[in-house]
Amino acid sequence: RSATERLRSIGSSHALAPLRATEAKALLTSVFGEAPYLEAVSSWLHQLSEGSPQSLVGLAQYLVDHRIALYEHGAWTLPDTIDGLDLPKSFDESILARIGELGPPARKLAEGLSLTVVGEPFHLDEYAIFLGVADAHQLFPVLNELVAASILVGSGNSYTFVHDGMRRALADAIPDERRRELHRSLAEVYRAGPNRADAIAAHHLLLAGDERAAFAALADYVS
Repeated sequence: RSATERLRSIGSSHALAPLRATEAKALLTSVFGEAPYLEAVSSWLHQLSEGSPQSLVGLAQYLVDHRIALYEHGAWTLPDTIDGLDLPKSFDESILARIGELGPPARKLAEGLSLTVVGEPFHLDEYAIFLGVADAHQLFPVLNELVAASILVGSGNSYTFVHDGMRRALADAIPDERRRELHRSLAEVYRAGPNRADAIAAHHLLLAGDERAAFAALADYVS
């Protein structure tokens, strides 16, 4: 077994309980320091995140990305009130706002990755096929955009979402017709890529609504 598998076999994972308001403030203090108006901002973020540490950090990132929280002269400046500010009404909305600022290729790749089978990620050599670009030089700006936006992070020979909440929010927001198109494109890559995977292709073809092609892919897999 790999080292990762061995570690998983002897370790355990635990779901974090929602943070209390005081704990949320302590976490945000570690980010923004003792900035003025932290109390009001912390209260809003705690309510919106429902105490989820993951969501809390993501929402704090939203404030920074939209220059609502500013770092100036060696210290953070926060708004004295959130009234009248164009703020998301949920954590998912903050993620979708970030996705909406991406260029078309970066958004397509993010959407496609959100629909891949957990445990069977695309690899770098398959990203270019999925996007229809000729070589890796055209791919790097797309990946840089997604990393700079704190959406993806490098993981071995592929990329993964910074956290699963982002993957879930993006996948849930894809319109049905667009979702079917993406699943069909994913199936084509899995069948044509260097690591041909007909079983996974069949899964995506089924979700694309093409049952005949899905069963044909399964037949190739078992033959």
